[in-house]
Amino acid sequence: MILPPDVVTPPETLINLRADVAILVKQNIRQILVDMLADKLGHAYAVASGEGHFRRVFLHEMGAFWGNNRGDADHVANSIYGFAVHAWRARYPNENAFTFLDTVHVESPQSQAAFEKEVEDAWEVEIAGSQEAMERHYHGSARVRKGRDVFSSYWQKTPPRPQ
Repeated sequence: MILPPDVVTPPETLINLRADVAILVKQNIRQILVDMLADKLGHAYAVASGEGHFRRVFLHEMGAFWGNNRGDADHVANSIYGFAVHAWRARYPNENAFTFLDTVHVESPQSQAAFEKEVEDAWEVEIAGSQEAMERHYHGSARVRKGRDVFSSYWQKTPPRPQ
């Protein structure tokens, strides 16, 4: 049972702390393996990154569980990487991870400005009135208006003042 840091931990609850951390580490490692092997692209990234880079990323994310003993963490990272390479060779025997990554096009995420422009340009208003009513009440006679200037290019006429 891992308690939040703001809670004062009584000494009797610290007895099984090592076991709780071990369970947490095993769950995290299992989740890394599941996530890596479930997606071919992620699996290829892990294998093609190389052992040194994989170890560096693993230690950055999981190294705190081992405290000052980074040698054990290195060993676990190397074991996971070795398993990833073995699983790649078993699943895709005639395919290289580097070659696979070269053939896959991964689109970069859309910027916020491009997303907002796409949303604004997607507006479409269809006018269901008659042509006579359009000419009487609006400047312009487009039946379908599109894009960001949907209301700027055609506008409502001011009604005539009663006399």
